[in-house]
Amino acid sequence: MAGYVYSCARWVRPAKFAELTGMTQDQIKQRRLKGDWPEGRIWRLAPDGQIRLCVEEYDKWVESCLN
Repeated sequence: MAGYVYSCARWVRPAKFAELTGMTQDQIKQRRLKGDWPEGRIWRLAPDGQIRLCVEEYDKWVESCLN
């Protein structure tokens, strides 16, 4: 998926991430809390204290499972 241009901000809130990936917000939270997704890469705590997720890094994570 190299070179794909996303039609949203790089870091999005869980509701937008759910819309873009088809996951539920609960599934997203569980992946984050279980440590499946590394903090700072797929998700991070923004300066406003809210969780933000990166769709681009999520796609890389999915593709890494294909190898």
